[in-house]
Amino acid sequence: GSVTDGVFHPKASLSITVGGKAVGRLGELHPELLRRWELRGTATALELDLDSLAAAPAPAPRFTPVSAFPGAERDLSLLVPADLEFGRLDAAVKALRLEALSRLELVDVFSGKGLPEGKVSWTVRLSFSLPDRTLSEAELQTGAQRAAEAAAPLGAALRA
Repeated sequence: GSVTDGVFHPKASLSITVGGKAVGRLGELHPELLRRWELRGTATALELDLDSLAAAPAPAPRFTPVSAFPGAERDLSLLVPADLEFGRLDAAVKALRLEALSRLELVDVFSGKGLPEGKVSWTVRLSFSLPDRTLSEAELQTGAQRAAEAAAPLGAALRA
């Protein structure tokens, strides 16, 4: 969650936890603190409790074998509300549980001239692969279409 101690900005900070235990904080400094210190603009800080971090159990290593079959990518150009966070789109697409979707990433953001007021353009890359076969063009198209449909309730639409 956000940090609300007067040092960090309450809407631009986070607590770092490991195994449910707080081990640090990261974020922009609180505007009031910047004013008192006579700093202009924004400043960020990271605070880590290295002793707690070192004492935390290491996560179990995870390994996913590389497929012998080629993967494929599809880019979606979406017109989205300017205040939409990519994490919401990421969660909506991941909720589909598309078996072949191995990665979803935001590769470009465009704002400005030629776009409707309150909208920005995102290029989202979908990476697909399966461990036992190559995906067909129809399967790739279906996966991309389902991802676009999952984005619609968030106010996103495919760009023409």
